Amino acid sequence: MPQLHTTEVDLEYHVTPPRGEKRGDVLLIHGLGCQFIQWPDALVDMLAAGGYQVVRFDNRDVGLSRLHDAPRPYKYGALDLLRWRLGKSLPSAYTLVDMAADAVALLDHLQIERAHVVGASMGGMITQELAMHYPQRIASQTLIMTTSGRRSVGQARASVLKSLFKPPAGRDRASLVKHLVKQWSLLQGAGYPTDEAELTRQVEACVDRGLNGPGFLRQSQAVMNASNREPRLKKLNLPTLVIHGSDDPLVNVSGGRALARAIPLARLEVIKGWGHDFPPTLNPRLAALILDHISAGAV
Repeated sequence: MPQLHTTEVDLEYHVTPPRGEKRGDVLLIHGLGCQFIQWPDALVDMLAAGGYQVVRFDNRDVGLSRLHDAPRPYKYGALDLLRWRLGKSLPSAYTLVDMAADAVALLDHLQIERAHVVGASMGGMITQELAMHYPQRIASQTLIMTTSGRRSVGQARASVLKSLFKPPAGRDRASLVKHLVKQWSLLQGAGYPTDEAELTRQVEACVDRGLNGPGFLRQSQAVMNASNREPRLKKLNLPTLVIHGSDDPLVNVSGGRALARAIPLARLEVIKGWGHDFPPTLNPRLAALILDHISAGAV
């Protein structure tokens, strides 16, 4: 796979060409600890079939992308977490704005002037920063299972959050796979289950491609460093689609609702029974929603 090399990061990326006449470019930005292979191939193919070149990449600190001179993650104590709950930001190696700049560097590298940006979870937070800091580079935004940064909305279930930061029982491949399958299963919604065999296949692909434990922590600290984006989001003038599952256990649907209220003329689509994942049965509906949205804001 090709890589973009900058003074700060190496970014692994993949470009899927459009089928037929090209209508535009779609940039996909994934979430915390997620590799670009976790975007469903079926979803990508449906977007390409709609006439769009689709760009996926590993964010800094995940998969095959690397952060140069990466520092150790900060160690937060009880007082730090209390300050965070009170609305204060915590120190981090980098910010969501830095990660948005990575995305723009990739657009520059690929000579893409403007793209329709689709962000999931933390990727949705990065997309918001991209829209606010680089409005000339984004034709539309689709924000999936994400939130506005206001602490009173979009919070995870305590049990799920605790599980995400729990270490595996062992360091061998089998222990890692078993641990991650259990974690990922907790993110599902009752209406869109994914069977264990498919989850295991997805997890094994990620484990074999490359995990980055310290990178996961640095990314999570970038999220915790972020402030409430709602005052700035209210100033956006950009076609926006917000998609969220009613049963999302990691980013409560209140986060999506808050985004739709904060961004002028944003459209909200709540999918009943969906959690915080990309179940195969939902790909056609998600593709249709995204294609309808970006076609309306075509460049």
